[in-house]
Amino acid sequence: WLAINDGEDALRFQLFALSHQTALIPTLVANRRGSYPGGGFCCLRLLAFFLSWMRARYTSDRVLYVSQQVLDAFKNWTADNPDAIQEEESLAKTLFDDFNRWPSAEARREAESAAKPPSAQACSVSSEFVSGAAWKPAPESDAPEKMAAGEGKTVDT
Repeated sequence: WLAINDGEDALRFQLFALSHQTALIPTLVANRRGSYPGGGFCCLRLLAFFLSWMRARYTSDRVLYVSQQVLDAFKNWTADNPDAIQEEESLAKTLFDDFNRWPSAEARREAESAAKPPSAQACSVSSEFVSGAAWKPAPESDAPEKMAAGEGKTVDT
């Protein structure tokens, strides 16, 4: 399902853009408590889908670096939440264990920054929540010109 050319690049581009053009990730993290009954688990499932989808589709080596803030949220997702259910606690632990295998996005950017000359650093696009994904339209895509212009750019979100 990841290697399809169904003409839906415009849709996938808009979903990919959520990682760095909106506050999707911090909003999902912020709504883990007190939004509505079961809302924390819904936010966690959306976050799990979105990050897993980005990692599976838009990383070259299936490694997506998340911020320390997101890692901490996964680690403490159900703390002080009496409404949390077992599945929510289990998913939060799985996400923490999965994404904690690699350095945080901040540590990765710091290491890359130290290794690159200043001129190369200015070319990257970044935000604070995830890092390591790059937009790649489907082969033989009829995607709009603005998407093609973004091809090959790494997006740190």
